[in-house]
Amino acid sequence: MQKLYLGHVHGVIFRLVGEAFAALPTVDTVTASGYSQRPDPKTGTVVDDYLLSVRVAREHWRGLNFGNLAAVDPVESLGALGALRNMQRGGKLLAIQPLGTC
Repeated sequence: MQKLYLGHVHGVIFRLVGEAFAALPTVDTVTASGYSQRPDPKTGTVVDDYLLSVRVAREHWRGLNFGNLAAVDPVESLGALGALRNMQRGGKLLAIQPLGTC
């Protein structure tokens, strides 16, 4: 289940980055972060835990082979593009500090 969630989270961010570059041709860099709302084990209060954050330059995005997109693994691809994430064995994602917007 965790590996499926890992792929889903990365796939959503991968798609959002691609959509941003497609919709905004003058944008050179996209920063995207994904979070989950989880109960804090210390307080029981629901908090936003950021799980993935990436800043992608258009020139690096263009290096992906979109002609063979089925062979592109979003987890591996975003990792190679410098994604911040704290993955444990089995695909569990722990909270991170996301990249800033500047």
